[in-house]
Amino acid sequence: MKHDSEGKIYLTCGLDILAMLIILLVKMLIQDHSQLTTGSLVFRMETIMLVLFGIAWLVKGKAAITEFVLNKL
Repeated sequence: MKHDSEGKIYLTCGLDILAMLIILLVKMLIQDHSQLTTGSLVFRMETIMLVLFGIAWLVKGKAAITEFVLNKL
């Protein structure tokens, strides 16, 4: 069973990743297609999403400091 803190971290990371995807989608839909300036934004958003995914992965692998790890000490 997942601990409360782990569930909150998963939810936060998942919602933040979803928000980044929506921001990218909206930006690409409203942007003038003659401009090629989205590369920087896409890079930044993907970097943030990868960091969030990495945090969730570390929590799942019990490598990050959570209540589970603290209780084992």
